[in-house]
Amino acid sequence: MAAYFVIFLASFYADMRLHATGVAMWVLAVLPVIPIVAVIVLFGRYLRDERDEFKRDVVVRCLLWGMAGCLAVDMLSNYLRIYGWKGDFPPFTSFWVFFLFMTAAKLSYRAKNRLPEE
Repeated sequence: MAAYFVIFLASFYADMRLHATGVAMWVLAVLPVIPIVAVIVLFGRYLRDERDEFKRDVVVRCLLWGMAGCLAVDMLSNYLRIYGWKGDFPPFTSFWVFFLFMTAAKLSYRAKNRLPEE
């Protein structure tokens, strides 16, 4: 994820300096997406390699909660536009909602599944 922030900031800075249009704009927009796809691939590899069914189940549940929050915010935004709203949510709202929902799910599962010695 550190690579994401470096690439995003570099891409954003390049766009500010170059005022990119056309293909250059698309390239600059795609660059920050590559680390996100890499994280998804890493999660998939982790789930494939994880032998502990309980740990895998918790990770899948947390990811599903994160995706549910992300999709809900995206759907809300689209419905507001359909109903005539001219505004827009701040950039990366869905991204932050994903991590908020995923973290909340992880904390709730951790609290629910405490071991007796904890």
